[in-house]
Amino acid sequence: MYGVADPSTGPKLLLTAGHAAIVAALGWLLIGDGIADLAAWSGLVAAPGDRLRRVVLFVCALIYFARLIATCFAFIKRKMGWSEALQIVVWLAFVEATLTLAGGTQPAALGFVDAIGLALYAAGSALNTGAEWFRVRWRARPENADRLCTAGPFRHSMHPNYLGDVILFAGWAALTSRWAAMFIPALMLALFVTINIPVLDRHLATRYGVAFERWSERTRRLIPLVY
Repeated sequence: MYGVADPSTGPKLLLTAGHAAIVAALGWLLIGDGIADLAAWSGLVAAPGDRLRRVVLFVCALIYFARLIATCFAFIKRKMGWSEALQIVVWLAFVEATLTLAGGTQPAALGFVDAIGLALYAAGSALNTGAEWFRVRWRARPENADRLCTAGPFRHSMHPNYLGDVILFAGWAALTSRWAAMFIPALMLALFVTINIPVLDRHLATRYGVAFERWSERTRRLIPLVY
């Protein structure tokens, strides 16, 4: 709920617990015998893929889990409702399970494309968390308390945290070595452009007025020089 300051400890704990359960399930699938057991139970023809790839995918899930905790409790100051927390848990279950099953059954060894995937994952993670960290520190200065943050990464993209998510999930999808997995970052991009960004922009326009209008006139909404 944009514009309403609230610690929202309960919903954030629900999100954390739900995500922890998801990561535990991913560990069972990627590191344990989950893929083989799932294939046996379902009757589907599937087998665990390359071991190193499965380890890398699980590490990606662990890093994302740690970053989400930091985002919830250190960066997000607005109110988070119970329904929003539950929706995020369901979304994460869908996205991370899809990437896990796609990459966890890939027998090919890691290669050049995977190196690019790792670079994208790292760059997107740094952009997302870095933008959130910059904004929190910027707003901590007394003179910036009630101002719109248009400095740092927000000079080049109005929503660099969303851009970081698209980049990191593109890298995560690349690590599955299955082109169909690119459906995930493509869907995420579409949702940001059609839902998240318009909703947030309307709130910012109402709250900051002329300052938002000037910022939006000189800054791309998501991708610098493109959109």
